[in-house]
Order: sequence, then C-alpha cells, then structure tokens
Amino acid sequence: MRNGPIGQYLVQKGLITEEQLQEVLAKQKEQKGRLFGDVIIDMKLVTDVQFCQVLAERLNVSYIDLDNTELMPDIVKKIPEATARKYNVIAVSKIGKRMTVATNDPINFYIFEDLRVITGCSITPVLATKSSINRAIGKVRLTPLLTKLQSKKRKSLTLKNSRISPRRESRTLLLLNLLPLSSRTPSVRTQRIYISSHSRIKPLSVSV
Repeated sequence: MRNGPIGQYLVQKGLITEEQLQEVLAKQKEQKGRLFGDVIIDMKLVTDVQFCQVLAERLNVSYIDLDNTELMPDIVKKIPEATARKYNVIAVSKIGKRMTVATNDPINFYIFEDLRVITGCSITPVLATKSSINRAIGKVRLTPLLTKLQSKKRKSLTLKNSRISPRRESRTLLLLNLLPLSSRTPSVRTQRIYISSHSRIKPLSVSV
C-alpha cells in the first residue's frame, strides 16, 4: 500500500477512516483543482505536519521542520522572493552546484526545472508544510530589515540622551563671585553672577 494513493495510505496508518477518506474525495471533487492535502487539512481530519510526514514517507523523500531549522539568508536569496512565493519553496542548503529546496509539492518537476534554470544548480527537494515555508520566507526576508531598524533606533536614543545632559547642566548656576566692596563707595556693592544658558556663560552685573 506504500505505493498506493496517499488517502489509502492515511487509512492504513490509522489517521483517518475509510468513510472520512470518501468524504475528502467528494469534497475535492466539488472543489476542482484543489490538492488532496489542502482539502483534508482544511477539513481538520489531520494536521498539516501529520499529512506532510506521511506524504514524505509515502514518496520516500525527507521531511524538514523549517520552524526549527536555521536558514542562511545568502542561500535563501539564491531563489528570488517572487519565485519562492509563486512556487512556495525555500532554499535550505547548497553544496557546490547542488541545492536542497523545501517544498510542499515534491513531485512537481516543472517547478524544479524552473529553479534549476534560475539558480544554475541541480535541485534536491525535501518536504515541508506550506505554512512553515511561508513563515520561513517571511522571517528570513524581514530579519535584516528589523535588525537595521533596531540599530537606527538605538543610535537615535543614544544621540538624544547625549543632547539632554548638557541642557540640564546649562540651567544650573556655575559660579557666584562677589567682588570686594569699594572703599570710595561703601553704600554700593557690585555682584557679578555668572549664569549658564544653553552652554553660553553670560555675566550679569547687579548693583545694590
């Protein structure tokens, strides 16, 4: 049964019943053009991870959990973002002229031929859920932008703090100097007060 339809394989694995399989097939017939996997997942009879793991076993290809896989941005960018989203694929690794690509449709050879032309590499497919591929594409593409924005924010805060401190200091009284009383004018005392305003020291003479 390993080489039979994926629906029968799910029944054999005990993940769905024969009755549920017929319901899925009927639903798929109504929704022409939809993949069996998309229909059964939408019906919540199995999770996307369960279906993907069984499909990988059925097709004898490797399954990859992208949510727990570290991806290299330089490798991911070998496939243009528009192409990655169009085919729902993401580059996982590259050794020489061989590239491993995660996909939710590992038997679509037209996709891999297109990727071969674009990247100049032979393609080895591994199976991943559609949702995890979309998350991985978004994460890898957005991470450099978020890092850049955070760096700008830190620089802005540092600059702002460096400007606040001198302003506070400029409002304080820096020096008070009382000049000696003049012997010729005992009734008059001159006070010279130095007040800082925005880092400029201005003398102010007051007679009393």
